[in-house]
This record gives sequence, C-alpha cells and structure tokens, in this order.
Amino acid sequence: MRFISLFSLLIAVLFPALSQAMSCRGYHEFMDDKKTALVSGVTLNVEYENSKILKLSADLDDAHFLARGQKADHSYVIMITVGPDFERGVTAGLTWDKNDHMRISHFDGAHVYRLVCTK
Repeated sequence: MRFISLFSLLIAVLFPALSQAMSCRGYHEFMDDKKTALVSGVTLNVEYENSKILKLSADLDDAHFLARGQKADHSYVIMITVGPDFERGVTAGLTWDKNDHMRISHFDGAHVYRLVCTK
C-alpha cells in the first residue's frame, strides 16, 4: 500500500513536468521545375537543458533550426538561418499560441523553410 502511495505521489509530481515537454521540427520544402513540392524534415535535438533553460537545434540541407528559451515564463526565441553563410533567415521571440504551437517560416525563392514547435 505504501508503494502505491509513493508511486501516485511520484506520478503527480512528474505529470506537470511531462505536460510541459517541448518538441520542434524543421522542414525544407522545395518546388522543382515541374511544380512538384519536395519536402524533408528533421526533429530538433535537445542541445542543452536545465531547470530554467531549454535549447534545441538541428541542421537540414543548408538550413539551421534553433529554439531556445526560459521555461518559467514560456518565452522562446526560435530561428531559421540559411547557408552557406548563415546570415539570411528569420528570428522571432514567441510564446505558445492557443493550440500550444509556435511556428515561423522563411521564404527564399523556390525554397520554404518552416520551424514548428509543440507542447
């Protein structure tokens, strides 16, 4: 009985932390000469995390995707930068929308880059 009580307490303590988990995915869409969309995607990996800060990133084709922010106030900076010099792209300071999403896009000719984060 004591084991069940401890287990229940552990689940109650961990469940809010699990519900705050964040995942992000970067996409690269390219429209070829035949107007066919070629889409590839990558899941951002946790690069750094502690009790206050979270940083995720990944590379896909010639793009770098990054999401970092403060866990306490749920404010994040998310960005997409495009090579070869990684000086072009988009950066935004965001918080979660009503559907628990954050998203940005960068358009570069026939290339579209998107970064979508969910809770």
